[in-house]
Amino acid sequence: MSDLVSTSCSFPKKWRSGNAGVLITLLGLAAVLAINLLSIKTGVYDAMSTDDAMRFVEVRDLINGQGWFDLWQYRLNPPGVLMHWSRVIDLPLTVSILLLKPLIGVHDAESVTLFSLALLLFAVALALVVAIARQMSDGAVTSQIGAAVLAMLAKPALIHFQPGAIDHHNAQIDLLLALILFTLQIERSANQGRAGGPRSIAIRWPSALKCCPRSLR
Repeated sequence: MSDLVSTSCSFPKKWRSGNAGVLITLLGLAAVLAINLLSIKTGVYDAMSTDDAMRFVEVRDLINGQGWFDLWQYRLNPPGVLMHWSRVIDLPLTVSILLLKPLIGVHDAESVTLFSLALLLFAVALALVVAIARQMSDGAVTSQIGAAVLAMLAKPALIHFQPGAIDHHNAQIDLLLALILFTLQIERSANQGRAGGPRSIAIRWPSALKCCPRSLR
């Protein structure tokens, strides 16, 4: 890892600062493209996938009194199906709707939450990508801008950050980026690595458990 950092820091200063203007321009163009890719042509409810809709049903049931540890979906293939998804993802959705409900009503609270949460997670992903680039390049501005440009052009990943995308995939991407950042920090601060890595793994584990073979669950 030290070789990786030292190699990235050995570029001449003109490469680290002279091309900043060009990269900032590319950053702006990438932002415009990312906005286009993240935009939806229909209402936020119509933009949701079937998984997003299933997550939304879980959140509504939780708000309406279903227990936190009760993961049964009684209307899915009656008499019901035990869902394998974690409640961790339901928490910010539920809190947002409950906080906005007295101010703008239930429907608008749901719409605002569905529209904004994925975009907020995308902002977190960008911040983590920039932080990883800063860690690996010893603070080179051009590396950070370049990383942000590449992140905003990652079309396959951007699908998971469109408004209405409330499934767990965007949160998993953020937590994986956080794990990478904490891993990189081990070299400079063992305490940060030890403290941050297990936390991101612990949070990510429940939402990623479905990826494991059934025999390992």
